[in-house]
Order: sequence, then C-alpha cells, then structure tokens
Amino acid sequence: MRANTKAMKAFLQRELESLEHELESIFNGKHVPEEERMDLSQSAPSQHRMFAVMELYRLAALIYLERASRNFSGSSPKLATWAGAAFAMLATMGVLKYNFPVFIIACEARTDKQRIVILDCLEKTQASQPTAGTAMVKDMIQRAWAMDDLDPAGDVDYMEKLDVVVSGWDSMPSFA
Repeated sequence: MRANTKAMKAFLQRELESLEHELESIFNGKHVPEEERMDLSQSAPSQHRMFAVMELYRLAALIYLERASRNFSGSSPKLATWAGAAFAMLATMGVLKYNFPVFIIACEARTDKQRIVILDCLEKTQASQPTAGTAMVKDMIQRAWAMDDLDPAGDVDYMEKLDVVVSGWDSMPSFA
C-alpha cells in the first residue's frame, strides 16, 4: 500500500512538472523560444491586448501551480519572476475584467506598489464595468492581504489562506 502511495506521488509530481514545463514554454498560445517573445507589458493597451490577457492567465496558472501543487507559501526566484512580469503587465493594462488572474496575482503582492497596481486595475475595471464579481474579488484580495500582513513569517499555508478567503462568501465568485 505504501509503495503504491509513493509511486502515485512520484507520478503526480512528474505530471505537474510536465504541466509547468508546458506552461513555461507557451507564449501567445503557441510554443515560442524565450528570446523571440514580444514584451507585452509595453504593448498591452494596443493591438496586443488579447495576447496580454492570455499571458496573464499563463502567469497566474504558473503561480497557482507552483503554490498549490508544492504546498508552498514562501518565496522563490520563479515566483518572483512570474509575479514581477504580471505586475508590470497589469500596471499598463488598466481594465481587466477577468477575475482569476487578478486574484491569483494579487495574492502575490508583497509591496504597497504592487498592491496599488492591483487596486488601480480593480478600480478602473469597476468604473468601466460595474459588477458584483469585481467587488467580491476586491474584498477577497483585501482579506488575503490582511492575512499576509498578520503572518509576516509566512506560516499560513497557501491553500488554507485561499480556502479561508474564498469560503467567506455565500456564493462562489466567478473566476471566468
């Protein structure tokens, strides 16, 4: 029984690493070598907005995968790189009606500057497209930040934090 559990964990770990590799190598919906990638943080307001949104989803998926699959609440160079790229893009995009990437990326905000980027994006989104979902996600993000502020050592497990933040509502927010 124990050997099966160990083998299953090893198999799942390999699959997660494969998924991470796939997410790492996809850009603009296709495999593109890193040296040939466009800097979407500079062109998000223009014709590349759709690609910027896809890139934000990709970065959010990588962040979530790293945190959730490894049950990891600390910091790492990979997380810092992904979050840094996401914050740079969000700072130039203004309105972003997609709650999933904003929520996941916002949970990575460690500085006031990063939090201002998130709040600015949420304010612009709410002003252009007022929805209860955006207001709910904003409140969830602020609750996550409060938990981070109360736990500077990072002792609270990432998945537990998300569970507390998301389960504090009567209904599940739309992350579509």
